[in-house]
Amino acid sequence: MATKVLLERDLERYFSAQCKKHGLLTLKLHVRFARGWPDRIVPLENGEVLWVELKRPGGKVAPIQAKVHNDLGKLGHTVHVLDSKEGIDRVLGTA
Repeated sequence: MATKVLLERDLERYFSAQCKKHGLLTLKLHVRFARGWPDRIVPLENGEVLWVELKRPGGKVAPIQAKVHNDLGKLGHTVHVLDSKEGIDRVLGTA
């Protein structure tokens, strides 16, 4: 029996379901005229924001994404690049 290949859209669905399970609001970003922004933003109760980039297992960020992630980092934000359900569970467990 073949193992199912996990796709980015599978992780998107799982991420959304886990956010709902934890009572978190998640927004999918579609930033017009600006590329490279993380896929998801999760506002947290303490006024912080959880930035999430979802990738298929083993997927890498594009150079424009790396630049945006670096720019956010300079402002004190962390972008979590997640490519597994375990990674999602780990990050949401600390949210």
